Amino acid sequence: MRNLESFYIHHTPFEEFNNRTYMKMPKSITSHESLVAYLNKTLGLNKYFTSDYTERLIKYVFSKQVNDQYYMLVGQFGQIFDMKNAKITSTKYEGNKLYVTYQGYYEPNDLKTEKATLIFNGTNWLVDTATFSPW
Repeated sequence: MRNLESFYIHHTPFEEFNNRTYMKMPKSITSHESLVAYLNKTLGLNKYFTSDYTERLIKYVFSKQVNDQYYMLVGQFGQIFDMKNAKITSTKYEGNKLYVTYQGYYEPNDLKTEKATLIFNGTNWLVDTATFSPW
């Protein structure tokens, strides 16, 4: 989800609502469906995540609307887990679901165990839940 930051790094000004910082999304996003389509096109969410995961992300990051204008919550959404160097420690299959436990680092010398559930959609394995994600 590192690409979320690319939305707002070069976009200003930001707006404050209830002590939180937000960025306006493009005016072409006029509905929930157009927001999902925009996120799938720009971030490829549907290539990596289930629609349930995407809905939780939207509720967490894109839930602000003012006068039918969508806003994105701006900021660091927590530490970044080093997935590239993570090691899978266990897996369990149940139908079209794969439960994975893995270990890796947020910070050097700070080994953490995390879990994820992937769902096979007939073509690809998509992330449905992950403990490293705040949503």
